[in-house]
Amino acid sequence: MVQMDADKNTWVYLAGLPLTMTSDEFLALVGKYGLVMEDPDTEKKRYKMYTDEEGNFKGDAKCCYFRKESIQLAIQMLNGTKLPGSSKRVKVEQANFTLKGEYNPKLKPKKKNNKNKKKRKKQDNMLDWRDRAGGNDERPKHAKIVIMKHCFDPKEFLEDACMITEIRDDIKQECEKVGPVKKVLLFDRHPDGVVSVKFDTHEAAEEAVKGFDKRWFGGLQLEAQQWDGVTDYAIEETVKERDARLASWHKFIGEGEVDEAAPTATDKPSEVDKAAPAATDKPSEQSHNNEDVMAT
Repeated sequence: MVQMDADKNTWVYLAGLPLTMTSDEFLALVGKYGLVMEDPDTEKKRYKMYTDEEGNFKGDAKCCYFRKESIQLAIQMLNGTKLPGSSKRVKVEQANFTLKGEYNPKLKPKKKNNKNKKKRKKQDNMLDWRDRAGGNDERPKHAKIVIMKHCFDPKEFLEDACMITEIRDDIKQECEKVGPVKKVLLFDRHPDGVVSVKFDTHEAAEEAVKGFDKRWFGGLQLEAQQWDGVTDYAIEETVKERDARLASWHKFIGEGEVDEAAPTATDKPSEVDKAAPAATDKPSEQSHNNEDVMAT
């Protein structure tokens, strides 16, 4: 019997699961820790839930991840915990496999057809941080996003919320002189007056940094740099800030009482298009395409 190479083994084994767990619930559970691989022929998730002779779930199962790192994450987050509906603690470990028969190096491995290769390449690209639209360009996608600071004073929006749209549109118009702009997010509660701009190309983003850094805009000197892919510029609104905003709103419309339904200056970062991600999306590589800078 020959053991499978541990470095190539991306299967994880789980025991102590609730006996009432369904396949959908199992896939939802393991999906929290990584992408589950699909069979290239059937396009179904690769997993197995063990059952007894009567077809009842025995409480243990296994699945195949895309990446080995997902196994360690599942062990770290799930091993030793108790799930609703089960009195046992969950046991998580890398699945053990043995190859039947003796290994014969003279035997040629089965050829993989082109269809399977294409599917596997597509799966790999889903987890790749590189922007393949540019051929061999391996610069990270988040480098297309430029962070501009000191674009505005947040206090101005308490008096006139319409200025948010005006500033956003002005910045977009100026940035389009450098290259096509996909999205603009304005973080209206950030004390540094932050705006993020996603360009269509890395080159446009680099030119924007050169052109806007140290430039004066609306009486303020800008700071421009490419986003580092990590920093979160979201600022939560405090209760005190909310009360001040509501008071300002009712003063503006001439009412004396606070109406809970009064609109906010922006509860979410202002967006140039409806395709911009939710304010809580972390730019990870799937927003701004999943690469928008976080906001609330």
